[in-house]
Amino acid sequence: MIEVVVCQSGMARHAPGLPGRIGEAGATLSTVECFDRCETCERMIIARIDGATARFKDEAELLAALAMLGDSS
Repeated sequence: MIEVVVCQSGMARHAPGLPGRIGEAGATLSTVECFDRCETCERMIIARIDGATARFKDEAELLAALAMLGDSS
């Protein structure tokens, strides 16, 4: 299973449905208060996926990346 850690404020702004959909994507979800300056979280979602940090514009883009990772395993 893929481990996803996201910034709480970025998720609240850009991916509020993520907690309900993360299991469908074959992943587990944890949150942290902040990875970066809060200005970054205002514009995008910062996520750590299996230890690698990436930035996504919205929930759909993050879920699409998880789907691709799931397909490659």
